[in-house]
Amino acid sequence: MPELSERERVERVVEEMERARPVVRVGDMAYIQPEGRARRFRAEDDPRYAIPIHPDQLGMSGPEPTGPRIVIPASVVAGEWGSGAVRKADLTSFDEGDVYSFTGLGPGVRVRGSIHRTTSDSPVSPDSFGDPGDKVRVVFYRNRASDLSRGDPVFDAAEGFVRTHSEWRKAIVQVLPLRRDLFARHQGLYETDVVADKTVAVFGLGSVGGEIGLNLGQSGICSMFLADKDRYDVPNVARQIAPVSYVGRYKTRGAADVLREKNPFIDVKCFEFEVSRKTKELVREIVKQADVVVCALDEPRARRVINEVCVEEGKACVYGGLRRRAYGGQVLFVEPGKSPCLACYEAEMPESAADRRISRPEQAERIAYSDLPVAVEPGLALDIKPIALMMTKLALQHLLRGKETTLRSLDEDLVASLYIWFSRREPDTPFARLEPLGFEMSGLRILRWFGIPLERRSDCPVCGDFVGRTAERYGIDRREVEAGIRD
Repeated sequence: MPELSERERVERVVEEMERARPVVRVGDMAYIQPEGRARRFRAEDDPRYAIPIHPDQLGMSGPEPTGPRIVIPASVVAGEWGSGAVRKADLTSFDEGDVYSFTGLGPGVRVRGSIHRTTSDSPVSPDSFGDPGDKVRVVFYRNRASDLSRGDPVFDAAEGFVRTHSEWRKAIVQVLPLRRDLFARHQGLYETDVVADKTVAVFGLGSVGGEIGLNLGQSGICSMFLADKDRYDVPNVARQIAPVSYVGRYKTRGAADVLREKNPFIDVKCFEFEVSRKTKELVREIVKQADVVVCALDEPRARRVINEVCVEEGKACVYGGLRRRAYGGQVLFVEPGKSPCLACYEAEMPESAADRRISRPEQAERIAYSDLPVAVEPGLALDIKPIALMMTKLALQHLLRGKETTLRSLDEDLVASLYIWFSRREPDTPFARLEPLGFEMSGLRILRWFGIPLERRSDCPVCGDFVGRTAERYGIDRREVEAGIRD
């Protein structure tokens, strides 16, 4: 085969590029060759002279735009407004006027603004609309080819203005995606919607539970129940997901705001109550609505209530526990009818379940997981994170069952019910003499997860036949055992 000339090679490359060019659709951002500019592709445009591009690519060929930035959710502009309609809105100003956000979230300075939407091709002056007290004004020029009946916010352009003294200064407008676009591959907040329809209940919003809630929200969970009776306090806020400004607030409500900062469309329901026998039915109402439950409570009696309800309702639950001063921890995954429950674990491994060494469980957060004199230990929050991450992983893996994802292979790895982790060799414990991590590939080591075989107990009072086994053990009638339990 004769060697191609330079011109022939170029022509072939061009032909291959033309064949591989993606199809441009109405509403897509494209480079319109006859006009020499990038804008939304219209129905009347010739696709032969339009090159599809992603909005993020617009700044690649030139310097980063300068000036203040206005961030606005597309949902604020969507829907029918009427011709030349103007809407008022509250904004949050950050970094001394560098960013103005229409999301209404965050601790910045509150300012007023107006939004004007038009189908006109003529420029709209910021002086022609709005209120005298406006700090920000935004004009959206509507793409006439978009589907108005859907309220689809497709725009040819958006112009933003920020008032400085008596003049209007141009600003960059950045539009956040609609709820239906949260999982769009390029402009969305999340990579996939595979768990968007799932609901998670998190009991306990301390350093472990708060981190799990945040991890799940970042993974695309769009429905969550948060339950905790406590408020953020100074001694423990450094290990929490909430900032110092949240001290005094209920942990549920503070965590909900943090989650909304990551996903403004997440549906969060908050419950401030103490989990106990008295509130068992409220726990049940929450558990019934969840696809998986996370128990990050430290109080043993509360954990047992959660365990009983989840077993009774057939809901999978992930339990996490930290050993004193977070030198290690354990994670238990309970799937009713298939794995041992929390009561089985406590009966089989009582020393591990009781390794907390605190005078009152409810003080665990305040006293940093120990009421004994201990050496200075920086980075306690870092020793807590592995437990939260493993709990999140187990919860997500359960939610992903039956779905085709790249995580399917983990079903072969995460087969244990109980997992343990050690952050360091803690003196005066059975693990003080563990071999250093070094270069070894086997054996119990520091900073490694280990799955522990744990069997269901046939006489478990929660998930087993306690009455029958007890009657059999002592050679008495089953009804006598039942009567004894009632008494």
